[in-house]
Amino acid sequence: MPQVLSANLTELQETLLPIAARAVRGDAAAGAPLLDAVSYLGDLAVTLGSFVGCHPPAAALLLAPGQGRLLAALAGTHDRLLPAAARGLQQPAAAQGAGAAAPAAAARVAGAAAALQQLAAQLVALAYLSPPATAGAAGGASAAAAAAAAAAAARAGGSSSGAVASKQQHAGAEQRGVELMQALMGAAHADGGAAGDGGPAGAVGGGGAGAAASLLQAVNQRFGLDVAVACATLKVRGFRPPGHHALRAWLRCRAARERARTRRASASPNAKP
Repeated sequence: MPQVLSANLTELQETLLPIAARAVRGDAAAGAPLLDAVSYLGDLAVTLGSFVGCHPPAAALLLAPGQGRLLAALAGTHDRLLPAAARGLQQPAAAQGAGAAAPAAAARVAGAAAALQQLAAQLVALAYLSPPATAGAAGGASAAAAAAAAAAAARAGGSSSGAVASKQQHAGAEQRGVELMQALMGAAHADGGAAGDGGPAGAVGGGGAGAAASLLQAVNQRFGLDVAVACATLKVRGFRPPGHHALRAWLRCRAARERARTRRASASPNAKP
């Protein structure tokens, strides 16, 4: 299922980005498929969010294959496809072709972006930042480490069982930390780059000053990703994600780069007032 979802989102981007470019050029026929895709993405994010909310171990299953490939696909969709759809649906011809006023279409895009941000925050929190007992036996490296800890403790017995379980738990936490960093780095490289390519500088539903954040930046702003990592480090025994302070510095540096890119885009001669 995760591989299918990732492939579906990637294919959706490849199909819809040229359609969004046609909409920007005033093609009325491009409006309807764009708005349908936005509605689909919003529904998908809400459905998956409800699913992992009801069954938290599913988050690790969804992110396990390919070290968070689904998170990277969500980031590419949020950072490239939704901004392109927003620009296309701002055109009167495309909005008319979609059967919706431009403000209503913009609100639909913003709602889909917010739903994707919430889903990403849920997946990261439940798959990587929750204790193994809470995350459950969800498959993947983290669940395997938790199962190994329980089996080793049962075999060891006596006074050594606690030490063995603690060592195994620490190993599982270290593995989750590695997986978390790999997933975040994959998502960070999925935004597509510059605003002219549909990057986050033209996105909707996130930051302020007329330009929205990338998926990771929006999740950090809305849900405090760096704070969540710090809390997990303190509250979950043995959980020490490698490079935690580097992660916080990286998030701040990334936010500063995106603000600088937004300023450059707004100062360019072709920027809209």
